[in-house]
Amino acid sequence: MVVIYGASGSGKTTLLNCISGLLDYEGSISINNKHLENMNDNDLSDFRLRNFGFVFQDFKLYDNETVYDNVLLPLDTISNIKESRKKRKCEDLLGLVGLDGYEKKITKKLSGGEKQRVAIARALVNDPSIILADEPT
Repeated sequence: MVVIYGASGSGKTTLLNCISGLLDYEGSISINNKHLENMNDNDLSDFRLRNFGFVFQDFKLYDNETVYDNVLLPLDTISNIKESRKKRKCEDLLGLVGLDGYEKKITKKLSGGEKQRVAIARALVNDPSIILADEPT
């Protein structure tokens, strides 16, 4: 585990965005022996989906969608897992974050803490090797 801390405005979020390839930067960033600056946009997007889980400060959830749809979005993007397996994975992750039975709830009706836990479950859904959490607590 690596923790990056500093004063407000010191560049923590910018650094996370550079590490994930979401923001242009000068220099070189290598993750799992892959140099991000050598990847085109499609390869970088695929790399992010397969290697990173994100917990953003503002959660970046789809407010008018269900918790189920929000949690499984990354998984739906890169795999064709059977619906029964996806349902089980969603239930397991929501149980892990204390949101048992929330699958059908609309995200915009959740409290801030509940949204935060949905974002954490979504970050874990692809079993990423790296989780980037920007002020997750």
